Amino acid sequence: MPGAETAGPEEVRRPVRLLLDQIAHNPAYVVGRWLDLLATNRLADLLLADFPRLPQHERNLARQLFRNPAMRTLFQDRRGIAVDAVGFLRMSTGTYPGDPRATALITELACHSPEFRKLWSAHHVHRNPHGVRRLRHPRVGPLPLTHESFALPGDPGQHLVTYQAEPGSPSEHALRALTAE
Repeated sequence: MPGAETAGPEEVRRPVRLLLDQIAHNPAYVVGRWLDLLATNRLADLLLADFPRLPQHERNLARQLFRNPAMRTLFQDRRGIAVDAVGFLRMSTGTYPGDPRATALITELACHSPEFRKLWSAHHVHRNPHGVRRLRHPRVGPLPLTHESFALPGDPGQHLVTYQAEPGSPSEHALRALTAE
């Protein structure tokens, strides 16, 4: 029963953490069922936010997307990402009903974000496993990147997300410039 799986904290297996570290030229991270950032690689931290420095409670993509002004300006296609995030949370609430962590997160976001409230009330259930994300990083500028999301079959609710730049593109050079800093 899916609801029974929500009792403990989500953990990322050591081989998955090692894989993240080995994907050094691509931003990559693992999210859990409520979009908590469970593990990140260095380039994801440089590109998106310095997640290891954030308090554990703040390491959530939905929370960052709807409450952090810096994250709001990072994504040029922010509206689509917001729709995807809410759709993912909706899907997870169907899979893991009654999870108190989900209730707390959804209540918090609904109280503090009219945009979240509106999207949540649309009842859109969706997961976007791949596509293009257009970012505008404050240090390296515009970065169109493809993204792929892979469900981790041995870890229910967890997804490995990677971003890739076209080889030889300005985005690839910008990502390399971030790692050189």
